[in-house]
Amino acid sequence: MKNNYLILVNQEQPLPRFFQPGQLILGRDNVYLEEQTHLKLMALLNEIDGQQSIRLVNGFRSIEEQQLLYDTSVKEFGMTYTKKYVAKPLCSEHHTGLAVDLTTSLANETHLISPEFDWQKNKLVQLFLTKMSDFGFIQRYPEGKEHLTGISYEPWHFRYVGRQHSKKMQALDLCLEEYVLQLGAGVQ
Repeated sequence: MKNNYLILVNQEQPLPRFFQPGQLILGRDNVYLEEQTHLKLMALLNEIDGQQSIRLVNGFRSIEEQQLLYDTSVKEFGMTYTKKYVAKPLCSEHHTGLAVDLTTSLANETHLISPEFDWQKNKLVQLFLTKMSDFGFIQRYPEGKEHLTGISYEPWHFRYVGRQHSKKMQALDLCLEEYVLQLGAGVQ
């Protein structure tokens, strides 16, 4: 993949089996991210002084890792939960290296599939959400868009799309599915 920051990956649009992400960087918290995604995320965390309080939980995942996560989730939490929060292999944005799951370092984790990143309780999370589009990030699975994304609201899951696109998506209150559809229709 070369700078295709708008690649849409979901249940209806899985990646090709032999998909290759862009250059991956092993960054903070032992999380791999696509190079530009990593640089912009570190700049954002630095801007809001969140280096110590916000942790990276998940970034790039191989197809095999996604299969193991999916199978483990089904076994531990059941199919209903898994369908809400865990994509099938080839249908996960984590394969692209453009997606990152975040948590607050003080969060009491029960499991890392749905980490705590609560904007209502944490002023730093509020600041992150306010500034994220300036650095090219969107909240990938926003509340109220579940019928479009096919995934439940995930306040911890962010996606790098580039500043120009994130600003437009934020201004128009669009999820990635809506935005890509509008771009395909020539609406900009």
